[in-house]
Order: sequence, then structure tokens, then C-alpha cells
Amino acid sequence: MCDLKFHGWDLASLPTAVTILTQDWDGNGPLDLRHCRIVVPTRHAGRRLRSKLAQMTAEKGSAVLSGPIVTPEHLIPLPADIADDSLVLALLARRLLRQPPAALFPDATANAPWDFSMALGIATQLQDVRRQLNDADQSASDVLALVPDEEQARWQAIAQLEDEMGHELTRLGLQDPLRARREAAHRRADLPPGTRVVVVFVPDLSPLAARMLQSMSAHHPVELHVLAPASERDRFDAWGRPLPDRWETEPLPLDEHHIHVYEQAPDETEAIANTLLEAEQHQRALAVCTPDPDNARALARHLQAENLRLYLPNGVPLGTTAPGRLLSAWLTFLRQRSCASTAAFLRHPDAQEWLQHALELDDVRDLLSEFDRCQSAHLPTAFDDLREFARDFTVLPRALEAMAQHTDTPLGSFLADIYDCRRPPPPGTRPDPLFSEAANGLASLIHSVDETTQRLSLTDEDALALLQTALPREQVFPRPDPAAPRETIGWLEVQWEDSPAILLADMREGVVPETRVGDAFLPDSLRVRAGLPGNRDAFARDLFLARALLASHPSGGVRFLYSRRAANQDPQLPSRLLLAAPDSELPARVSLLFARPALRAARPAIPARPVLQLTPPACRPEKIPSRLRATDFSAYLACPFRFYLSRILHMRPEADNARELDPMGFGILAHEALQQLEALSRATDPTAIQDQLLEQLDRLARMQFGARPPLAVVVQLDSLRQRLRAAAHVHAASVRDGWRIIRAEETLNGELDGMHLRARIDRIEQHVDDGRIRILDYKTSDAGDAPLKTHYQPQKKVWVDLQLPLYRYLYHQKNPDAEVSVGYFTLPKAATDCQIVELDFQGKNGDLYDSAIATAREVIAAIRAGCFWPPAQVRPTYDDFALLFAGQPPLIEEPSP
Repeated sequence: MCDLKFHGWDLASLPTAVTILTQDWDGNGPLDLRHCRIVVPTRHAGRRLRSKLAQMTAEKGSAVLSGPIVTPEHLIPLPADIADDSLVLALLARRLLRQPPAALFPDATANAPWDFSMALGIATQLQDVRRQLNDADQSASDVLALVPDEEQARWQAIAQLEDEMGHELTRLGLQDPLRARREAAHRRADLPPGTRVVVVFVPDLSPLAARMLQSMSAHHPVELHVLAPASERDRFDAWGRPLPDRWETEPLPLDEHHIHVYEQAPDETEAIANTLLEAEQHQRALAVCTPDPDNARALARHLQAENLRLYLPNGVPLGTTAPGRLLSAWLTFLRQRSCASTAAFLRHPDAQEWLQHALELDDVRDLLSEFDRCQSAHLPTAFDDLREFARDFTVLPRALEAMAQHTDTPLGSFLADIYDCRRPPPPGTRPDPLFSEAANGLASLIHSVDETTQRLSLTDEDALALLQTALPREQVFPRPDPAAPRETIGWLEVQWEDSPAILLADMREGVVPETRVGDAFLPDSLRVRAGLPGNRDAFARDLFLARALLASHPSGGVRFLYSRRAANQDPQLPSRLLLAAPDSELPARVSLLFARPALRAARPAIPARPVLQLTPPACRPEKIPSRLRATDFSAYLACPFRFYLSRILHMRPEADNARELDPMGFGILAHEALQQLEALSRATDPTAIQDQLLEQLDRLARMQFGARPPLAVVVQLDSLRQRLRAAAHVHAASVRDGWRIIRAEETLNGELDGMHLRARIDRIEQHVDDGRIRILDYKTSDAGDAPLKTHYQPQKKVWVDLQLPLYRYLYHQKNPDAEVSVGYFTLPKAATDCQIVELDFQGKNGDLYDSAIATAREVIAAIRAGCFWPPAQVRPTYDDFALLFAGQPPLIEEPSP
């Protein structure tokens, strides 16, 4: 039997572990641990233990000769002929394709798509189930006796899949790695004579690891160390695991002043970052535990902006590294050939560097700008459509051609070509700490998938699907970073920190303790029956670890942090550890966690990095416009600062996420179709008119979107057809009333107070009886508002748009004797409301035309004076520059006086 040894909780795990391993060393000669096989809970714990042993022996002028330090997962050695994970997944997927899906998913429809890629997704779930059962020293066949009758068919199918996959591996001369682990655990351990097995503070040994230790104990001494007093022995099982019945009602000796409740996750992240920055400035010891990997990376990014490196010792998915994201984007492109997958690849920095080198570009931003403009204009969905539309650009077609030429290049060679172009980081720039490990991991994974492809004769498409499935399952571990003065660790690692001050972040349900809810294959009840730890076991373990952590640190040295909402504003429940209070304290604890005002991130006590802020500089005289368009006036009246950004600095938003025509693009397409009316200036038959308009629209749509426009555009085109049909009736009625189009898309030039003005007129009509002139602007806004409503606010007596008054002004400059009216030809969403509406300048206080021109003069004077401040309040949904006004503090600040 294994020897269960208990220790008090007055010391942390690390110094206690060192004491255990050095109790027989007198300091003379090196510390020889080569006869020891040391088992620790995590890789990080092993790293800390090695470092502490080396430090301790070095202080005594000696050294340590260390034996293996392993985690329970690696306690059992595996033979060399085991199969790679990719081969196992591929074999399971192939078997799934031969087995009716209903056997595993009774609710699945018979007509559901069923291909290798979908089978791989299910194979991944099944392999995870097999791995969990393997830890419990169980197979799918073993579970059959434990599942209810209604689940028997499904588990019989899983057991059959497992057996058939094992037989296929045997025929290939390989072993199933999971079955090999179980068989090794049941055999006599092959350890050198005199080996001492020391299990140090592992609170959750799996049944399979326990069986291996049991096997070892028959021939070698096995010690199990528990960080708790001997008086607590009856609260643990024979393997040092906390018993749920004896722990789940245990209150934590936790004062509510040591619980920090934040309103949302970014507040928590910023507070931790500020505390770390202050600790670094004053050289204070501080350990930070971030059990949520995403929040750990968010904290690292936050500190990187403050020039403080943070080491993340835990493994990260290979697919989240820079090379992994590049490969993932390329695989998605190869499989989908979509515009979205093209964008994802082109926006990867390493792909940009490769293209810049391959195409000899001075600046890759030209490529991205052309891509955005092409995508916004034509909304292509497929790569081939994108190539067709890209012919009108300069750099984009060359980049797309380079991508197309490499679609058949072996992945390893293609990645090597890309990274051969990778420039070394500038002096003083931190290199990617994961690049080398990620590159090696990708090379190994690609080689593994290539071997599987050859063994099983997979098609190219299936090989890509397998690689894309396997990529996120692989993990890489960053090397220790000597230049990173701080690190953040996970929940099981924090027990090995000897710092007197510890911040425990992410103390929310589902993270600490980690709970499983709604598992399709292994619900909690089945897990417990199969010997796997259930949710009660997880809670008992974490309650014990929290108790040990509090006991081994000074009062107030451990702080628990919890955020009520995630960064995306989803609500979060506090960890049950925070509710483990005596009954008398529970109401106050609940009030603290749910009701009291939450914390917001405080400003750091040390000087922060300056926030980039934009202040509109004084506009140089040569930048002051000498000519304005009639539409520029509404832009200035809406917001002088945004006028400055768009008209002076010529800034404009560019993005590749458009999936439908924006209002401007919809209006432009409508205008181009309506130009056909000039040739129908005398037509009075609505049917003939609408046939011409719809034919013109179809021709324009084919030119702009090709033969396969996106579904959203198809819907928009149908809406525009309805509006054009209504417009045909309005135009026919106008002709019958005596109006004739004399010019369309006419450019008028003039001047006002020395400022050159220019206007592009949609439609100029003249009445056949009296020669009156009517200038109309096509409007496709959904509301179909009357021109006075869009131009003038009578309550404030202010003009917000001067387009139509300026049309009249410019026409009068060339034709002073003409009788001119202006208005809208509206094509609103409700097609029945399509009409011609003239702007009535007669208000309560007389003719408003003169005040409109006076307002135009004021705008011209303000622009000439360089008055482009302050910015106005604009609804974000209608603001092209909304990002500049977001954040705390915003990027925009008021100019200094």
C-alpha cells in the first residue's frame, strides 16, 4: 500500500515539498534525487520545484542531481508504437461514415449532411469522451453496464467504434495510445531497483494514475503527501483526494474585505494590471492567478502596452499562436475559397510580410485598401468572384494571383516560403516567445497528418479537414522568459507559489470550481458512476485548496477577485467558494456579491503610459478648401470636426465586413438605374418605363455583383425593383402633367462670397406650357421624408442641409430670369409613397430661401476661418468616425486654448 503522509498548512506547497525531498540530505555533496520519481500536479509545479531545489543547493555551494519530475498524466510510460492523435481521429471518422448517425444521435434527421468533415467533429467529441473514461480506467465497453436502458444503443455503438478502430490500428502495426496507457497501468511498473516514488500534493489523482501507483507500491516505496494536518485524515480518501461529504459544507475562513467584486471583467483586468505595475515599481512580491486563459492573455496584452512583460507558463492551443492562426486561415481559404477566408489570410501580419516581399510592395496598406474598396463596392462571396472584380485595381489582383498559385503547394513548403520572408524584429522589440515552439509544433502536426493521409489514402479535402480539426487540439508551452519579471498562473499552480501576496482572479462559477453542465455523452451522474470526478468532487478539491492557501499565507495576503459581467456583458455567477461562509455571515456575503456597488478599475498610482489623443491642429491656409460641393454644407452643419476629418484630411472608413449595400451604395445604384429616364422624357406608359428601368438595373447589378450576388443583395435588389416600378408610374404622371426632363446628371458651377461651388443635379425638368424649371434630387431613404423636414428645423429655426437651396442658387446664377423650384423625387421603402415633393420655402416668418443662403455664407466664413471645433453629438450607427469617440478616455480631446 501507499504511505499517506500529512503535513500542516502553515507552509505553502513549495517549501514543504523541498523539505520532504531534502530531509535525508546533510548538505555534504550534491543532493542526489536520481533514485526518486517525483509526481507533481502540473508542469509549472515541476518547474518551480526544480528551480527551488537548484537555488537551495546553490546557496550551500552544492548542486542537485534530479530524477524524473512528472505529472500524473506522464507517470505511465507509453510504448514507441502508439498512433498519433490525428490517425485515431481519422479512423474514428471513417468508421462513423459507415455507421448510421442515428445510432449516436437518435434525434438526428436521416437527411442531415454526413461527410468526413462532420464525422471528424463527432470523432473529436468521442475521443475526448474516451480520454476521460481512460483516466477513470474505463473503456466504452465497461460503461455499458452503467448507462440507463435508453442510452444502451448509443454506448454500444461507441464501444463498437472503439473496438473496430483498435483492430484497424493493430493491422497497421500500431497501438491505441489510450488503451496502451491502461495496459501499462495494469502491468508491473518497470522501475530501477531502489526507486522511491514521491507524490507531492496532488489533490486529484485519476483512478488510472492511482492504479499505476498501486502497482508500483508492490515493489517500491510510494509516498503520498497531503498538505493538511494529520487531524484532517478522515476527510481524505486513501489517495489524498478530498471527500465531498466531508468538505462541501466546510466554511472558508475568508473575510469579506478580502473579496473584490468588480462590475465587469475589463475592470478586473485593469485593476490587476495596475497592482502588478505598482508591485513592479516598488519591487514587491506578488503572485497572480488567472484560471481563465482568455483573461490571462488579455492581462498580458494590457501589460505589454505598459512595457511590462508577463510570462504565461501554461500551454496555449497551437491554433491561437501567430503561425497557428496563419495556417488556420490558409486551411479555411483552401477549403472554402470564400471572400471572408481570403480576408482572414490577407490580414495576418505574416501573410502581409510575405506578399510585400513577393510583390515588391513599398507599403502593404495599399493592398488592404484595395481589398476593402473592392469588397465594399462589389460584395463578392467567392474567391473567383473577387478575382474577377479585382481586375480594376492595381495591387490586389497580383496578391490574389499569388495566393492562387500556392493552392497546390505542400503546406510545409508554403509556410517555409512565408517565414523565409519574415524580417527580424527591430532592436528593442520583444520577439514572439512562442514562435519557435509553434513552428516546431506545426511542422510535427503537418508531418503527422501527412503520414495519416498516406496510410489511409485520404483525399486532399479530407486531409485538409483533418489538419484543421487537429490544429486546435495541439498545445504548445512557452519557454521561460528571463526578460519577463512577472508571470500569471493557473488555479492548480497557485498552490506552489510562496509569495506572501496572491491575487486570485476569475473567481466565478464554471472556472473555479470547473463544473460540467449538459455534457451530451458524460453527464455528471454517469461520470460519478464511471469513477470520474463529478462536480461535487471538483468543489471539494477547490474548497480544500482554498483552505490550504488561506492557512499558509498571512492574513489578508490572499485576495479573491470576481466580476459580475464578462467583457461582452454576459452575466457571471460568483464561485461557490465565495459563498462558503458560515450561516450567520451568508446574507452579508450574498449582498456583497450581488447587491452592493461593484468596483471600477482605479487609476494606477504610478505614471501611466500617455494615451494617444487626437486634437485638430490649426488648419494651414493651403489646406482651406477653395471649392465646395453642395453636399459639403450639410456635413459641416452636422459636425465641423467630422467635416475636417473627411473633407480636409480625406479620411474615410474602409472595412471588409460589408455583406450588403449600405444606404449610399443603394442610392448610387438607384441613381444609375434612374438615369434611363432621360431617354424616356416623353414616355407616358408606366409598363414600358418600368421595363426599361428594370432591364437597366439588371445590367448594372450583373456588372457590379456578378452572376451570384449575396443573398442580402438579392433582397435589396428586389426592394429596389419595387421602388423602380413605383417610380415609373410617378414619372409617367409627371410627363402627363407637362414636365419634360431637359438634363440629367448635370453639373452646375458657381460661386458664393468668392467660394467656388459645384453641384451634381440628378434631374432638371421644364414645363412645356410656361417654361418653369424644376430641379429634383432622387432620394432612396426608407422614410421618404419631405425636403423641408430634412433641410430645416423650424423649432430651432436652423438649417441642417442646404443642398436644394444651393441647387436653386446655382441655377439662378446662370439663368437669373428662370422660375425655379426644387424638390425630391422620393423612392421610399413603402413603394406606394413614391412621389415628387417640392421644397416650400414659405415659412411662418416669410420666405426661408434668403436665410438658407445666409447660412451658406456663414458656413463659408467659418471654413475659411479654420473653425472645425467642437465635434457634435452623432449617433454611433450613423457615424463613420465613431471609434475616435469611443473609450475612456476617448481619442479625441479639446484643443488647448
